[in-house]
Amino acid sequence: MSDFNLHNIYAVELDMRSKMTLRQTVPLSRPSGLAVDPCGNLLVCESRGPGGGSVRVINPKEAMMLSLENTGPMKFVQPMDISICRGNFVCVVDMAGSRIRVF
Repeated sequence: MSDFNLHNIYAVELDMRSKMTLRQTVPLSRPSGLAVDPCGNLLVCESRGPGGGSVRVINPKEAMMLSLENTGPMKFVQPMDISICRGNFVCVVDMAGSRIRVF
């Protein structure tokens, strides 16, 4: 579960009685969409406001965080949702310009 306003993501048990805050080495800024890839990495859409956004890739086993930053005309501006599609393609919905990016 992501908390856009508190800049955090949580793991919640199915019974909804307990939650765990993800410890972060780099603070998230306005996390929204979440997805888990076949390797168990957590992908998080991060909207930083007017300066643009990114997709963070978090490997929970190694406590490592990577960022998929884009530059140029196809830069993420306001990524809001993410999904792992058939064929293991990553689909990102960018609200700025109503774009869907496929990787």
